[in-house]
Amino acid sequence: LYTPDGRQIATAGEDGMVKLWRTASLTEARVLERQPDWPLALAFSPDGRRLAIGRYDGTVALVDTTTGRTLALRHSATPSGATSRRPGPEIRRGQQAGSGGERPARDGSAAAPGKPRVVPAALRSVSPTGAVRGSTVRLTLQGVNISDATHVFFDDPEITARVLRGPFPALKRSEVAVEATLGAGARVGIRRLFLQTPMGTTGAVTFAVGGWPEVAETEPNNALQNATPLVLPATSVGSLDPPGDVDTFTFQARAGQELVFQVVASAVRSRLNSVLTLLDASGRVLAENNDHANSVDSLLEFSQRLRGVVAPPVHQVSA
Repeated sequence: LYTPDGRQIATAGEDGMVKLWRTASLTEARVLERQPDWPLALAFSPDGRRLAIGRYDGTVALVDTTTGRTLALRHSATPSGATSRRPGPEIRRGQQAGSGGERPARDGSAAAPGKPRVVPAALRSVSPTGAVRGSTVRLTLQGVNISDATHVFFDDPEITARVLRGPFPALKRSEVAVEATLGAGARVGIRRLFLQTPMGTTGAVTFAVGGWPEVAETEPNNALQNATPLVLPATSVGSLDPPGDVDTFTFQARAGQELVFQVVASAVRSRLNSVLTLLDASGRVLAENNDHANSVDSLLEFSQRLRGVVAPPVHQVSA
């Protein structure tokens, strides 16, 4: 759970420990006193100075996040002598085991109504899946219970973002529009993105930050004669669809130049299983790579005295 200003994260575990972490460095800021029962829910005050901790035994503690001191403790109306336990199969009062329904209790009273089911906010995907640092892009986020999201956070302080307010007729109810600005100092690589909503903070989805110009593929580009041209260094952006599709890119290579090609797919939640093939201008295979370092994402390194135009087609083996 993020603080309202996004500078800290609160976590809770089955061991009863609640910790505060610095968002920028992901280092511990404070370890609170161990809770007497499993902490199931956390909520910050608007100023982030107080943290409410809901426990499985029905108690709620209010803690000062600066000092770690417990400010207040509220007990639930648990009957005397009741004991707490971990969630598991349960038969409610007045309900027959395995019946799936409720019946009158032995004392003749009506069975207690079922508890309301709370569906937490969840973030499923982001499109596009990446952008170049130093740019401002509009993103479409898809998930559950995120339509009233209030804030957007990245795990890099050089990336700022805000939720855009419509109307956007093209958006579905499960989608949110976001504007993200990637500073020039943003770290290149895989970053993580979160949403804050009235239903809580979502889990993270990954987002790729690049340092080179992006070149979108131009279909059809299955063969050398209609390949998409690149000027290295560059990031080529495209999709392999349907299965078995091939994307081909051409570029000029200098003699003695070291060439490195990497597919970034699984890190941004793609199921692509790629193969990278490097050809010379005549179509002769110079190098090829399928999987690399226990990953289905291909990585190809090549260094040779080259002249002219070479083309690395990226083709899909399976998805």
